[in-house]
Amino acid sequence: MLLIVALPSVGVIIHSGFEKRNEDIEEAREEAQDLTESISNEQQNLVAGAQQLLSTLEQLSEIRDHNVVKAQLLFTKILKMNPQYLNLVIADRVGSVWVSAAPMTTAISIADRRHFINARTTRQFSSGECIINRLSQKPSLGFSYPILDQKDEFAGTIVVNFDMENYRNILVRSNVISGSNYLLVDHKGVILSRGLNLARVVGEKIKPELLRHLQEGPEEGITARLGDDDIERFAYFRKLRLNGEQTPYMYILAGIPVKAVTSGANWALYRHLALLTPFMLFALFLAWFTAKRSIVDRVFILEKGTQRLADGDLEVRISTLIAGGELGNLGRSFDAMAQQLAGREQALLKSERNYREIFNAAHDAIFVHYAETGKIIEANRSAEEMYGYSSDEFRSLSVHTISSGEQPYSTHDAKQWLHMAETEGPQSFEWLARRKEGKCFWVEVSLTSTKLDGKGRILAVVHDISSRKRAEKNIKVLNADLASRAIELEAANKELEAANKEQEAFSYTVSHDLRALLTSISLRCQIIMEMSAGRDDGPFNNHMFEIYLATKRIEQFITSLLDLSRSSRGILDWEMVDLSEKAKDIADELRFNQPKRSVQFLIEMGITARGDAGLLRIVLANLLGNAWKYTGKTENPVIEFGMTEDNGPRKYFVRDNGVGFDMCESNRLFGAFQRLHSGDEFEGHGIGLATVQRIIHRHGGRVWAESEVGKGAAFYFTLLRDPEVPSE
Repeated sequence: MLLIVALPSVGVIIHSGFEKRNEDIEEAREEAQDLTESISNEQQNLVAGAQQLLSTLEQLSEIRDHNVVKAQLLFTKILKMNPQYLNLVIADRVGSVWVSAAPMTTAISIADRRHFINARTTRQFSSGECIINRLSQKPSLGFSYPILDQKDEFAGTIVVNFDMENYRNILVRSNVISGSNYLLVDHKGVILSRGLNLARVVGEKIKPELLRHLQEGPEEGITARLGDDDIERFAYFRKLRLNGEQTPYMYILAGIPVKAVTSGANWALYRHLALLTPFMLFALFLAWFTAKRSIVDRVFILEKGTQRLADGDLEVRISTLIAGGELGNLGRSFDAMAQQLAGREQALLKSERNYREIFNAAHDAIFVHYAETGKIIEANRSAEEMYGYSSDEFRSLSVHTISSGEQPYSTHDAKQWLHMAETEGPQSFEWLARRKEGKCFWVEVSLTSTKLDGKGRILAVVHDISSRKRAEKNIKVLNADLASRAIELEAANKELEAANKEQEAFSYTVSHDLRALLTSISLRCQIIMEMSAGRDDGPFNNHMFEIYLATKRIEQFITSLLDLSRSSRGILDWEMVDLSEKAKDIADELRFNQPKRSVQFLIEMGITARGDAGLLRIVLANLLGNAWKYTGKTENPVIEFGMTEDNGPRKYFVRDNGVGFDMCESNRLFGAFQRLHSGDEFEGHGIGLATVQRIIHRHGGRVWAESEVGKGAAFYFTLLRDPEVPSE
């Protein structure tokens, strides 16, 4: 009887053992599929978050204006907040990187990267391939988002590089069987990441037959083996590709070791058979006792857990409470589902926080609103500061409310811009906006059409250009004033030209006609004096000699007047002038004209300056001539010419120990026809120093004097050093 009862029991146990083995195998395959799906979902969430992040960054003014400092700070902050990113960079249209979250020691180009080439060609978010990052020397996978300028031309890309080492702990987090492995492979078969340290390492290629199987196979499915360590595994694979890309950018494979899966079932089968006979009756008894606990209570636990999950409790887990059998499988599937939901929830919250941080960190105002009505959905902190509304107030407004309402900035015009952004692509234009208190101000608006929850939305980036508009207005006023001044200056130039012509005519008359008369008088005086030389008529001869001397003084006076006139006219002929040589020549002339005088000249040699040689000689001739004249009644007269340079411009001087003058009268020194000494004491016309001042001023310098009565005088002057444009 026992044998009759035992044989069916043995058959049942054997059948159950094989069933359990098949269940474990199926469970392993499901775990491999779950592991593959977990990795796939995590990767897709990361890529979706990265795409959303890059599309937001592409709209920021810091990026579009190439503000390297602000973009660098923003990228560094984002990189710290997202450990899954290895680096964030921006490259221009030829692939040269101009911003990198990770520090760059040398110039970097990504022109040869697959993601850059595809983004430039398709103008879409594009994937790359396995590379060893140049800055961190770690394996990474890059994605590029194109930057389009205002003409919708390709201007560069924003690139995010994922740190593939972040997947290293995924086996621990997934709580899979020991010996389980995963493999991430790019489109060329290069290993991006793997769970176990097998014979092949990251960066090398998988076997060609495995790559061919993945490329030619379906989007997902089961493959016989994974790895090259001679361990048989149940493996599941899946292809990942971006929208618009034909070639998958990643193949995900996950495998569970067969031996680890079936060993438990085999051992249980042997043990059950060994213990079958003594425990048969006890098993029958337990069958009745555990029926309730094994089925009813476990179903109740499963139902309660499902209800808690539906109520939002993503931390609920039940697999340990209903372990074993089909309900156990269901419990593990339930836990895996809850874990995936919790992971997605955390990723969503983190992405939302990152989005908020970036959204509110932007310097420009950013709005998200409905494409059809323009009703504002969301506004960042800069928008609140710019317009004066709170975030809650913005949600009750539309873009028409915050516009001036005047043509061409009315509600109708705003709707037209929204329609063009939705149908023709991004739009950029200037707009007259209105703050909460009613004040209007100028802004520059960039509109981009997007989709949120499958519905049309508009992303508006608003930059305050009030300062620029004020500057443009001021420039127009200045241009108008400049044009008016130009007209006035042209009229003044014409008047000056006419005056110069009149002065030239007068100078010609003085120098030609008047001098001709003086020459004639002077010659006749000489003839008369020669004819009366033998006569004894002293008074007559004296009077004729005085007339002769008067003509010479008038001729000298005319020469001084002409020098004064020439000092104010004509173009300066700039050259290097040896002032020391000029002074020496003038001193020799003075000695030659009055050889009976004994005057000591102290002339510093090697003094040079840039200027008009003829005019500078007139300056030295007047100053040295005055010194010669006013030392005429001085014992042991000394005249100096030199230069001093005391932490400033060079100062040239002519100094004497003559009669000097009272400094209270110095304001009259350089006036035309102004004299500080009477004609009875010293000859002169009061024109020489006026001529000196005009010449020095035309050379960009200044002239002044220092003196004390009875102790001589010193005249100083400066000249423009290294002139670039000749004075007119």
